[in-house]
Amino acid sequence: MKQFSQLIDALLLSKFEKEKQQVWADFLQNNAENESYVGLVTSLLKNECHKRIISSKNLKLLALETSGIPNWLLDESKHFVGDMSETIALILAPLQIENNIEVPLIEVVEGMKVLQLGEVQEIEEWVVSRWGNMGSREIQVFNKLVTGSFRSPFNPSIFSNSQIQMQPIALKLVLLYAERGRVEGRTGFTEFTMGIASGESWVTFTKVAVRLPELELELIERWIIENTQEKFGPVHRLPAMQVFTVECIEIESSKRNKSGYRVTEATLMSWENGWPLNQVATIESLRAILPKR
Repeated sequence: MKQFSQLIDALLLSKFEKEKQQVWADFLQNNAENESYVGLVTSLLKNECHKRIISSKNLKLLALETSGIPNWLLDESKHFVGDMSETIALILAPLQIENNIEVPLIEVVEGMKVLQLGEVQEIEEWVVSRWGNMGSREIQVFNKLVTGSFRSPFNPSIFSNSQIQMQPIALKLVLLYAERGRVEGRTGFTEFTMGIASGESWVTFTKVAVRLPELELELIERWIIENTQEKFGPVHRLPAMQVFTVECIEIESSKRNKSGYRVTEATLMSWENGWPLNQVATIESLRAILPKR
């Protein structure tokens, strides 16, 4: 809970969207080896939380009973603080046990899941026991989680920056198909289908928009016309001879694609004229990449 609370604070204290994106990127980088934790935090920040296990009213009564302070004092404190979860957290923090232990976020979430149909006394005992091992900020976040009032005032765009500061994956791929089209006022080959090696054959891997220097574009288009093996409307099937460097942000397993992989944000970087085909990416080489991402 400590790290999760610190992340919430850092996001809330960031005034600009770019700052929030950087905070999120740093969090991802620091937890790159813990995908399950990152997935859990992402779900919570997207408001994909479990249903509450205790009402705000009953949480307040439990806090009064635990702290021993009168109701009027809690209400008066809430008037100055402005938020009941935070008020409860502030009055409970001094009661923290001396040898407290870190309460993992996953334990809280799994505990809530188990206690969805729990008895009132069981839920209250669980809540109080967690309070004793948390600081005030952690208690505040915890209170919002258990009462179902946790809301994340963050623009969803921070989650599209899950690849911020992540080095793109550069692959050598072979050109298998080229498609004619019209873009930016010119007619030519506007999209390439790139392939990877699978044993002794080639399988399609990803499509990329064609962006090359003018001279290279003229040369490769001439080569395509001269070496087309078959045409399917605007699509030209080509011999596996020309190699290009393609960069992508992420590669994921996908049963829907022939190669077994799905690519995110593939970009054509350069034409590697004369590159040896035996050094083109293979399905086996991708398997070695995936666990590291």
